[in-house]
Amino acid sequence: MSREALAAVEQADVEIGRLGEAMTERDRVTFVVLSDHGFVAVEKEVAPLVVLVKEGLFDSNAEGKPELRRLGAVHAGGSFALYWLEEPTAEEQRSLARALTRLGETGAIAEVVDRARLESLTADPDAAVMLEAAPGFYFSDRLDGQVVRASVKDRGTHGHLPTRAGLEASFIVAGPRVAAGKNLGRIRLTQVAPTLARELGISPDMLAGEGEPVDLA
Repeated sequence: MSREALAAVEQADVEIGRLGEAMTERDRVTFVVLSDHGFVAVEKEVAPLVVLVKEGLFDSNAEGKPELRRLGAVHAGGSFALYWLEEPTAEEQRSLARALTRLGETGAIAEVVDRARLESLTADPDAAVMLEAAPGFYFSDRLDGQVVRASVKDRGTHGHLPTRAGLEASFIVAGPRVAAGKNLGRIRLTQVAPTLARELGISPDMLAGEGEPVDLA
């Protein structure tokens, strides 16, 4: 909400208006404005790898520094996914469970998303588990130091579950077959491609994902 950010949004709106004015009824153009994602404020950085190293879930490279072994990890700001690269032993599974418990005790984890929950969200098909950061926290790939510390750089992030308020995107459509002033309410991101495919006359069979189109009329 800085002055500079608002000015940039206003200028983008002006440019979109110029494009719209250049279109005529004869062009029969459907105009779509789709934003990327929202952003939420953060104050603290969480480093799950610090806990995983202490639980012995890493090897050491030639320089003696920790490196991933059978466990892989990908952080995306508001989320942190863990992958078994090889079939884990019972002890490795217990080590991961202890690590997740320790991370939960920091108060930095909003939810531990297990395999069943990931499938219900049609999310990452390979992750063994995914962590969602609590409000005000974000994940990093730092390997040492405190597990939680004040952010030294980032002040905002994304990557949380889609239910997190503030991550909503914008979907604005205008055209000859679109009802003026219609409020679509909250729709799923997976509905955007089927909706545009229908408007373009493209078969839904050509789409990689699944989703029901939105009624724009």
